[in-house]
Amino acid sequence: MTTYGNTALAPRPAPASTPRTRPHIEVAPTRAQRRARPRLVPAIVTVAGIGVVLLAHLLLSIVLADGAYQISALQTEQRDLLRDQQALSERLETLGSTQNLIANASALGMVASGNPLFLNADTGTVSGSASAPGAGLAGWKNLVGNSLLDGSTVIDPAAIAAAKAAENASTETGTSVEGASVVNTTPGTIPSPQTH
Repeated sequence: MTTYGNTALAPRPAPASTPRTRPHIEVAPTRAQRRARPRLVPAIVTVAGIGVVLLAHLLLSIVLADGAYQISALQTEQRDLLRDQQALSERLETLGSTQNLIANASALGMVASGNPLFLNADTGTVSGSASAPGAGLAGWKNLVGNSLLDGSTVIDPAAIAAAKAAENASTETGTSVEGASVVNTTPGTIPSPQTH
């Protein structure tokens, strides 16, 4: 025992050998802190919304790409059709040329008319000098050649005569010509297809 002055102090007990555990202390959050914490449901909704937007963007891209391919195919088809139209127009112009018309008319036995006569309707007089067909008309023959015509467009009179003979034979018997029923008519009238 030690004494300090007149007072005697009692000896201190020795510390215990077992350690003491501290109690778990936590700071309680305030209401504002609790509201500021991220919630699980809004996070899931946000992620799902982003996924839906990305999926919609992907589908829209697929639809637009498909539309672009369709437009490209239609433009190719239009270009081909325009080429066909141009080729057919050129063929029509070739067949409608003066040289082709003269060659076909000659093959059918037509001849160029002579000098024409003109009738004055007011006075009833005829003016001009008549001439025989093909005579007196200068330059009625095909003087300018057409390099696009090879002679394959000239009508064959024998084929036309055969077609007329077949048509006359079918008209007399009342049979159908190329799927159309022809009605027998009296001589001097034009046969017509039966429509009813």
